[in-house]
Amino acid sequence: MLRTEKNPVNPKELGSFYTPGTIAGILADWVVQIGTERLLEPSVGDGALIAAASERANALFGLDHSVRFLACDINARAIQAAERKFQAGTEVRVVDFLQLNPNSTGLFHGVIANPPFTRNHSLPVQRRIALRNRFATTGAAGLWV
Repeated sequence: MLRTEKNPVNPKELGSFYTPGTIAGILADWVVQIGTERLLEPSVGDGALIAAASERANALFGLDHSVRFLACDINARAIQAAERKFQAGTEVRVVDFLQLNPNSTGLFHGVIANPPFTRNHSLPVQRRIALRNRFATTGAAGLWV
């Protein structure tokens, strides 16, 4: 369900834990390599990972080459707050990434993410069933799986 101003997001319900800058930098150093042109960030949060990946790309490639991003988040307010960290050409979608059709996203050279830490028993039953069916998981897996 897409959250709106009338239906605000509860960060605890979503398993939100924003990535500290130092960790974002470490992940960016690992993901952004020579040849990286397009990255996915499925749960943008405060934008720390995109900012770190952009910095890493600028250091590797210079300012005349940028990495393109698809930035997704279920929380429209988080996206609005993080947009100042996005470089030109970042595609933004206010959507639950797990509900996206992969054919609508195109291909990526990498994924930079801090997955939600929502445990299985915290998910509504219908959501658990839908996710298990879509991704063929078994057992009591949380959203991070």
